[in-house]
Amino acid sequence: MIDSGINTKHNALKGRVLFTRDFTGGDGVDRFGHGTHVAAIIAGQVGRRRTRGVPRHRVGAYLLNLRVLGDDGSGLASDVIEAIDWTIEHRREYNVRVINLSLGAR
Repeated sequence: MIDSGINTKHNALKGRVLFTRDFTGGDGVDRFGHGTHVAAIIAGQVGRRRTRGVPRHRVGAYLLNLRVLGDDGSGLASDVIEAIDWTIEHRREYNVRVINLSLGAR
């Protein structure tokens, strides 16, 4: 997932993040909130009933936390491109099947 990072301590995402890399020079933690929100939609699991994110048929989805947006949600296109290139390069290592980009630009 290429976004503003992921709060890996969020209850819905505990144990779902396999790897973190921060292309902004930070620590990968989502202080903006968007990345964690999207990650929970994709792969969140909480509660006794095991409520899951959207891909219910993809139970067991795991995430790569590739942070390209800063604490205010802004970032550089070059960081996004670098994260995409990194993902493609490591796709077999992490069995990457989907790249999620939920970004906007002006």
